[in-house]
Amino acid sequence: MRSAAHRGVFLFDGEAGISETLARDGDEACLWLQLTTCSSLIEIEIRQRLRDEFDFTPARFDLLAQLAQSKTGMALSDVSKHMMVSQSNVTALTNRLIRNGHIRRATSSTDRRVQIISLTAQGRSMFRKMAVQRSKWIAELFAHVSAKNRIMLAKDLAGLKQSIAHAIAGDRPRSR
Repeated sequence: MRSAAHRGVFLFDGEAGISETLARDGDEACLWLQLTTCSSLIEIEIRQRLRDEFDFTPARFDLLAQLAQSKTGMALSDVSKHMMVSQSNVTALTNRLIRNGHIRRATSSTDRRVQIISLTAQGRSMFRKMAVQRSKWIAELFAHVSAKNRIMLAKDLAGLKQSIAHAIAGDRPRSR
């Protein structure tokens, strides 16, 4: 397995490096950079592992995940909205997954203009295998964070998410 250093990842060496960065750049900017770096590292690693073990991209995995939540299938336009990508991207992903036997496409019985896609048995089985493995990979990536710190981090991130939502909505922050 490749190490983070091998991939050119910059890691802070102890608290001194973080403190210096906070003093120089401001704590919000430093925290944002740490969050984006962590997110990117996780995404890059999961992307590589999906490719290496399953010959799958995250986008194809996400499409299967959307369909796994639906018992009757989904309209291409709905999948596009849920994944927040263009319908042409969903169509390209769909065509590949149909060729590989993971999903099927049918015309809606109520509107012939609407295409409904759903998982095949093979697609559902593949998604389950990948989802289980991805959970293991994520657990591995978080293995050096104690359970107590994971709980605190989850609470802190929930608070950050709420703060960001308020800022986007135009709410004024409360005094510190």
